[in-house]
Amino acid sequence: MKNLETKPDVALEVGSEIKSQIRWVGMSEVELPVLIKNGFEHPTRIFTKADLFVSLDDPNAKGIHMSRLYLKSKEFFADKNMSFNSLEELSEIFIESHKDISKSSSITLNFDYPLERKALISEQSGWRFYPSKFKVENINGQVEAKLNLTITYSSTCPCSAALSRQINYLGFLDKYAGQETLDAKDVGDWLISKESQKAVPHAQRSTADIELVYKKIPENFSMSELIDELEDELATPVQAAVKREDEQEFARLNGSNMMFVEDAARKLKKLLESKTELKDFSARVDHLESLHPHNAVAMIKKSK
Repeated sequence: MKNLETKPDVALEVGSEIKSQIRWVGMSEVELPVLIKNGFEHPTRIFTKADLFVSLDDPNAKGIHMSRLYLKSKEFFADKNMSFNSLEELSEIFIESHKDISKSSSITLNFDYPLERKALISEQSGWRFYPSKFKVENINGQVEAKLNLTITYSSTCPCSAALSRQINYLGFLDKYAGQETLDAKDVGDWLISKESQKAVPHAQRSTADIELVYKKIPENFSMSELIDELEDELATPVQAAVKREDEQEFARLNGSNMMFVEDAARKLKKLLESKTELKDFSARVDHLESLHPHNAVAMIKKSK
């Protein structure tokens, strides 16, 4: 007679009718709070959507214990900071929890990385959230780390700027036609007037979706430092809190760093090529056109 106090475990007790291995089995979009260190005195808790998988290497096994993956993750991140190192540690825990049927694991955390950003000139500051993804795959003891990150910035079209300057130049000639000498104050007053600005170049909010593949788990990795590097390279990241002096400085930065989508892609490629710790990288740059109903796109990969 069966012991009715013992709950049946079909995954363990019942074999599979079709004998075959399965690459990954688990759960996606698991709601999982984690701790991060991003410049605060104490770690901050953020909320992620996690993909938690192990391989099913035993062809006779009916399935895995999905609840173990969730409970192990929840317990692990109760007091551990999220990092590539901690994800590697959790990947070993996953494999150990299924050691009779699994030799590999995969963990992905999708989240918005929060950073408080200072304004360009004023003492204001505001929050920016950066769409991000950490992924660690542990396949038969070989560990690979991937990072996905989106940077949002402004791009002013060089072609539109040149065409606008030509219209403003013709307006200047028309304004001062026939005058042999010009008074500097009169010209200055005209330049600052609405009349002088007969055309302005178009600019657009733009995104760089970046994927980095590391040769090994990066030590002392700083997400905020990486974001700073990428934004400094593009030179015109979007701003959170601004006063008039910040908006004016942003306009100056756009005027000093006009770029086609190809320019932005090449800037990023130059920066990423210099990072010797990367096994591979790729990026897709989208300029969300204000002139067209479609977008300008450029894609890059690490040179082979």
